[in-house]
Amino acid sequence: MSPISRTTLLGFLLALLAPPASYLYTRLSVFGAFRTSLSQASMYTASGTDDPREIFTIPDIAQAEDLAFHEPSGLVVVAGQGEWRSRFKWWPPWAVFDDPSAAKEADGGVWVIDPKSWETTRLVLDGFEGPLVTHGIEVYSSPTDSSSLYIYVINHPPLLSSDKYPLPIADSRIEIFHLNLASSPLTATHLRSVKHPLITTPNDLVALGPGDLLVTNDHVNRQGWRRRLEDILTFSWISKTTIVRVRVDLDLDLHLDKVTGGGVQAEVVLSGLHNANGLHRGPNDTILLCDASGGVFTLLSQSFSQDTDTVALTAIDSTAMPTTLDNPTYFTTLHPSGGGEETVYVLAGLSNAIKLDEHAVDPEARVPSGVRFVRRKEGGEWEKKLILEDDGNWVSGASVAMILPIQESGSVGGRDTSYLEQRQDEGQIVFDESKPGSDKQGVGKPKDGWLLMTGPWSRGIGVIKVDLGGW
Repeated sequence: MSPISRTTLLGFLLALLAPPASYLYTRLSVFGAFRTSLSQASMYTASGTDDPREIFTIPDIAQAEDLAFHEPSGLVVVAGQGEWRSRFKWWPPWAVFDDPSAAKEADGGVWVIDPKSWETTRLVLDGFEGPLVTHGIEVYSSPTDSSSLYIYVINHPPLLSSDKYPLPIADSRIEIFHLNLASSPLTATHLRSVKHPLITTPNDLVALGPGDLLVTNDHVNRQGWRRRLEDILTFSWISKTTIVRVRVDLDLDLHLDKVTGGGVQAEVVLSGLHNANGLHRGPNDTILLCDASGGVFTLLSQSFSQDTDTVALTAIDSTAMPTTLDNPTYFTTLHPSGGGEETVYVLAGLSNAIKLDEHAVDPEARVPSGVRFVRRKEGGEWEKKLILEDDGNWVSGASVAMILPIQESGSVGGRDTSYLEQRQDEGQIVFDESKPGSDKQGVGKPKDGWLLMTGPWSRGIGVIKVDLGGW
């Protein structure tokens, strides 16, 4: 064979190998295979110091995988675990099925956090029998009654028997509660559980109305090597995860079972997705979606048809990130040029996800993660900034981060919360909705903000004061 023919053959082989090699390198980079150094979270405080007034942990709530912000009250609502070690024996979202009995030990619950005092209150869950193995969470309240809200929690108890799947496996469902913020003690009534054949591996959800939900399924396969393959590959024949619209009858007859009582309709509204994971309501009627293992953040538009009573979701923009992703959030601030508001997306991700199989079953693991701000610049390109990095010794394995901007007026989250009064002795929230301007955006561009950060393996919720001046 002549030198020219050998060179031609080598070039041909390299051309064939280049695309899969490039794909593999990119995916390994997202998984953190080449990441060697990590910072401590205290380096990112607004003052650049480890002042305990600027970086601390709320220890009462462990392993909260998601955060929900109730704008009218200024409260943060979270679902977490009371028993910390059970998650390392039973956590279906990462295919940990070692001990189904650990689900009963999880002591899952729902808490509210008041950012004005950072005090937490665990809700009484009236009529709920458990177990509660928490995952994504969402809240919804009527525009005409902001003291009353619905709480939706993804739950992964074990399936007790099955002719279809080898056990152990999750019997996943959505739990719906109703909370009156004027109740004392704060009590959320369990309205019902929601199960449907199209809700297979639920991860997160967005409420369109009290009984109208969008839910992500994050995997096609519930267990085994095929499930692992889904995380690694992003091809059309394997990218089949979905977003499902679920409509639920919340007025069940008292004699009907809360789980099997019927009144559930579901339809796939978006399919062909890779690892559809975190879902969040965005600005201007958009929906925020994260491809977790692919590290891709996507903006979806939603359109409603009155004639057919259907919802259509369409991808309108996306950007690839350097790490895995989970639950997206956002905040609004004034544009640096002073020309109105702009949206900043807040994305948390694991810095070393390639070790997640190991970390998921090790209670002593310290899982590194980071938080990035993302926004569209005037020229159209995406701007991304690492706002915080944690080596795992502060908040282990963050899956979500949320910014509550601190306005010059002293309000938190961009909302004037002075119209709320908390009676500490009764744990009661009292509303005075006659106060004018209680739903108005704070005046001026916030310089600092509180960043809340937590994840499914964290021992508490991290709170850090960060500088928003450059955004």
